[in-house]
Amino acid sequence: MLKPTEKRELESAVAEIIEDYGIRVYPLELRRLSRLLGFGLVNYSDLCPDLQDVAFGHSYEGFVIIGSGEKLIFYNGEAPYEYRIRFTIAHEMYHHWFEDYAKCSSTESRADYFASYLLAPTPLVYVSGARTEAEISELFCISRLSAGYVLERVLEETPKGLFTETERAILSCAKLDENANLDEHFSEPYEQSSMSLSTSLKQAHLTLPIPTGRKL
Repeated sequence: MLKPTEKRELESAVAEIIEDYGIRVYPLELRRLSRLLGFGLVNYSDLCPDLQDVAFGHSYEGFVIIGSGEKLIFYNGEAPYEYRIRFTIAHEMYHHWFEDYAKCSSTESRADYFASYLLAPTPLVYVSGARTEAEISELFCISRLSAGYVLERVLEETPKGLFTETERAILSCAKLDENANLDEHFSEPYEQSSMSLSTSLKQAHLTLPIPTGRKL
């Protein structure tokens, strides 16, 4: 379980991303944010069979490679739900923002919380009026399971709409568009040669961290 200070740190990081990268509307356009952050998104299905085996052997859902001038997030585009893909990509973004915590015992829990808060910031959920898992899932394009954790966060940490400075900063930048039709096409191929992808993945294969389970 994360300490309150860790949660506040991650929430502040999300607020900085929202402000610095001009995020004005939710649900979050994650593919656009990936481009702004300089990440390439690589679907496992775009890899040759041998490299698909390497990717699935490392993680069923996804992982990130940062180095040699590249930032690549590999993800399983065949995951049961596209909302799950969104969470996986947001989770892997954490490892770019908090490289110093790579060996921290709570790294994956921190990445989960970061992804959850990035996709559904507490103050935006609160002011939306959504108070069920189904409503939060639909409005913010996250899974029902993830929405359950978000709902707990909203009910426990936003008593009577008393927002923190960080939460007020988020509300001053972004708003929810309930009529948004989010269609991000995570099945689009990554625009890089197969040789380059092969080199990146093979070079990183021996140094990739051992993945751990996620709860969202």
